[in-house]
Amino acid sequence: SNKDRATALVVEHALRAHAHTVTCASTGNVAASLAVGAAAAGLNAVIFVPENVEDTKLRLMLLAGATVIKVRTGYTRAFPLSRAASPAGAVRPRAATPGALVTAPHA
Repeated sequence: SNKDRATALVVEHALRAHAHTVTCASTGNVAASLAVGAAAAGLNAVIFVPENVEDTKLRLMLLAGATVIKVRTGYTRAFPLSRAASPAGAVRPRAATPGALVTAPHA
């Protein structure tokens, strides 16, 4: 899919830049793709999703070891949060502990 191809480019860029973390905001498809791609490459993934993300996609992200942050106010708020929370050296697609699920209480 287009999302998987974009993930491959982001992961390749992260590896070439010697980054340790990739991050994104997504309603689910990009997030699942990035979580699996990052895990396969040995990278950390920090993913911001709307609170109502599909359970199947959420489970896949968590099983891949991503840190997933559910944002109550949805994707519109998740996107700037993912950019603001991005650690130095992280690579973001245009768009705490691995496997953790955090709900952003005031987002």
